[in-house]
Amino acid sequence: MTTEQTEFTVRSLIVQNNSNGENSLMEITVRFSMPIDPRTVTGETVLLNGSKCGSNVFFHFGRKGESVRITIVNPEEEKYTLKFEGIKSYKEDVLKENFFENIQDGTEIVKGRQ
Repeated sequence: MTTEQTEFTVRSLIVQNNSNGENSLMEITVRFSMPIDPRTVTGETVLLNGSKCGSNVFFHFGRKGESVRITIVNPEEEKYTLKFEGIKSYKEDVLKENFFENIQDGTEIVKGRQ
């Protein structure tokens, strides 16, 4: 009998620019292969263009814990490099894939099954 081991990886990353009337918003939705520990997703562990997130960045977690939406209010750049440092699953697995370059409005990365 074999048991399929699932690595903690990014399943998809989708970027959309929106506006709420007052502000422009860049929303980065990231789905993971297993539920993330939201305590490990902070402005210290999510880096944009090599820097820690500022007060204009917010994190919203999906109900099942397998996704996070990163909202950048009034983004200063059109393209970003996104890096996760030390993000873990509830099982304490460290995220295997953590670096994404040149993400911008319309970027859509989908891997494996959803």
